[in-house]
Order: sequence, then structure tokens, then C-alpha cells
Amino acid sequence: MKASIYLSIEFIIIFWILPLLYVMGWLPLPVIPTLLIVTVLCFIVLYRDEGFNLRRLWRPAALRKVALPLFGFFAMSAIGLALVVWLWERDQFFHLPAHKPYIYLTLMFFYPVFSVYPQELVYRAFFFRRYRHIFPSKTMLVWMSALAFGWMHIVFENVWAVALTLVGGYLFARTYLRTRSLFCVGLEHSLYGCFIFTVGLGRYFFSGSLG
Repeated sequence: MKASIYLSIEFIIIFWILPLLYVMGWLPLPVIPTLLIVTVLCFIVLYRDEGFNLRRLWRPAALRKVALPLFGFFAMSAIGLALVVWLWERDQFFHLPAHKPYIYLTLMFFYPVFSVYPQELVYRAFFFRRYRHIFPSKTMLVWMSALAFGWMHIVFENVWAVALTLVGGYLFARTYLRTRSLFCVGLEHSLYGCFIFTVGLGRYFFSGSLG
């Protein structure tokens, strides 16, 4: 009972209060350094957990299990997102690669390494292992991971970042549940994230200037 209470408090502090403190300006570090610090701490917890298989932090072979639905749903989603941007934000359509190619290429290289993989380690590998007892249902575990992931994006202070990542968080959590592979879920996250920056929605997910 005490362990469950402790984990519940820890969950609330890390995944709900911490992003709120950041938005309120009470955390002095930029987004990425804060994320990397949290990622290192979560990795240490996983490393010291004798029951956790560290192979889950990569496991590319698991992609065979989900490749078709993963790439197929991404293709349909990409078409839908492109259509939305074309209809409602046409001035932003492929704006970044067309007008700031060097920034765009830099993002495409560094984003999966310093943003996607750390997020997936924290919100999938750590989350699913650490809180499996306070959220014993797989459905609840997936939804709480998705909700926490969406809430984290309040740091960008716009509703689109939260809404899109809530949906994305659900997809990524489902993929991790099926594969237990950060390679698979990191690849999926990278596909969606890189396409968002490509198609013209990146300004909702960037704390600097992409204009």
C-alpha cells in the first residue's frame, strides 16, 4: 500500500506538476535540457530494476510485428494532416523545408535523437514499467501514458500541441504495448514528428522561431 501511494505521488509530480511548473516559469532550464535530465534519471531507475529487460530500449526486430499497420496508418494520417494545412494554413504548407532548409535539416537530424527517443524512454519504457501496479489494466496504462504525454506539451502553450500529442501518445503507447520496443515506437514518433515539421505544423511544437 505504501509503495502504491509513493508511486502515485511520484507520478503526479513528474508527469503533471513538473510541466505545469515549467509553464509557470518556475523551472529555469529550456525544454530539451529538462527532458534530458529527466530521461537520465528514468534510465537509472530502469537500469537498477533487475526485472526490466534493457533490450526493450531498442529491439528493432520487433518492427516486423507492426510494420504494415504502423506505416499504413502513418501514410493515411500524413495525407490528412497535409490536407488540413493546405486548407486552413496554406501559407505554412511545407514552409520550413522550402524557406529554411538548413534549420529543417538540422531538426530532422537532431529531433529523433534528442527529443523523440528521450520522450519515449520516459513516457513508454519508464512509464509502463514503473506504474504498472497503480494502473493494472493495460487499457488504463495506455490511456494514462497518452494523457500524461499530451499534458507535457502544455510547455508549448497552445491547444494544438496538446491535442495532437494526446492522439499521438495513444498511438505510441499502443505500439509500445504490442512490441515492448523503443525502436518501433521511436520510429513511429519520429515519422509523425518529422512530418509535422515538414508539412507546416512545426510552429506549434517549437519553443524558438520557425517563421
